[in-house]
Amino acid sequence: MKILFFVCIFLSTSIVVAAQAKVVTNADLDKYRAEREKAAVDYRENYAKRGLPSPEELDRRNEQDRKVLAETASRVRAERLERERLNAEYAAALRRAEVADRAETIIYVDGVAMPTYFWSDGRRYRYPRIRYNNQPGYFAGGQFWPTGPRTQPKPLIARPRK
Repeated sequence: MKILFFVCIFLSTSIVVAAQAKVVTNADLDKYRAEREKAAVDYRENYAKRGLPSPEELDRRNEQDRKVLAETASRVRAERLERERLNAEYAAALRRAEVADRAETIIYVDGVAMPTYFWSDGRRYRYPRIRYNNQPGYFAGGQFWPTGPRTQPKPLIARPRK
C-alpha cells in the first residue's frame, strides 16, 4: 500500500513539473538574432551569384502579394456579407410565410369559401373535412386557376362503414 501511495505521489509531482512552461529570455534569443542578421548580410552580398532576386525585388513582390491578399480578403468579405444578407432575407420571408400560414386556410368550392383549418392559442385545429366538388388548382395573381378534373377519384375497394 505504501508503494502505491509513493507511486501516485511521484506521478502527480512529475505531471505538475512537466506542465511548467519554460521561460525564454532575450539572452536565449540573441544567438538566433545574430545568425539571422549574418544570413541577411550574406544574402545581400551573394544574391546575384546564386540567381536569387534582389532584396528590392523581394520587397516589390511582397508588396504586390499584400495588395492581392487585401483585394481577395475584401472580395471574400463582401461575398460573405452578401450571403449573410440573402440568408437573413430568406429567413425573414420564411417567418412572414409562417405568419401568413397561421391565418385561416380557405378552399373555394363552387365559389363558396370553405375554411379547413383555424389557429387558436398557437395550435392548429381542423374543421371537419368537406371534400365534395373540390376543384384542384392554385391561386396566382389574385385569381383561381383550375388544374384538373372536377370529379374526385374514387378508390377501387372501399371499406364498409360500421
